[in-house]
Amino acid sequence: MPALSFLWERKDTPGLDACRLELSSTGARLRGNAVFLHEGLPAALNYDVTMDTDGATQSATIEGFIGDNAVSHTIRRAASGWMHNGKPVPSCRGLDSLDLSFTPATNFCQFHALKNAGAETTEIVSAWFDLSTQTLKPLPQNFTRIGETSFQYAAPSQGYEDVLEFDTGGMIARYPGLWDRAA
Repeated sequence: MPALSFLWERKDTPGLDACRLELSSTGARLRGNAVFLHEGLPAALNYDVTMDTDGATQSATIEGFIGDNAVSHTIRRAASGWMHNGKPVPSCRGLDSLDLSFTPATNFCQFHALKNAGAETTEIVSAWFDLSTQTLKPLPQNFTRIGETSFQYAAPSQGYEDVLEFDTGGMIARYPGLWDRAA
């Protein structure tokens, strides 16, 4: 299957994110690089996320830097639950999708969960990598379908609500106030 590439422009701070989506008979892989200002410091983060054929995240790696500090994280979903840098994260047990806070690319995981759910309104709780704390924790997200690829979205714990627009393949096209796909 062919690979697709995407470029997003960050709207709330200077930044870009380039991502490559590789689809195969065993699932999908997202590989990208986000370069932006994080809390006033230059940040460059490479990410590599794998998913199974149902869109459930299997693993992720994050490598790079924020300011003078190196960043290195390994996240994986095991039979016993999520592991972050080799340590279990009990609060994320039973969650299928991973959401990396610094890239719109991982919304691909939530789109496929929405497609599989088939409901007009769906709550998805993702294992969320919070870059500010560099921890993995649950993130409740509410999606209400308002079009074929548009959803009224809310992440109450983050104080964010707006309409997310995806393309027909499930990749984010517009994340108001945060990311827009470059032409």
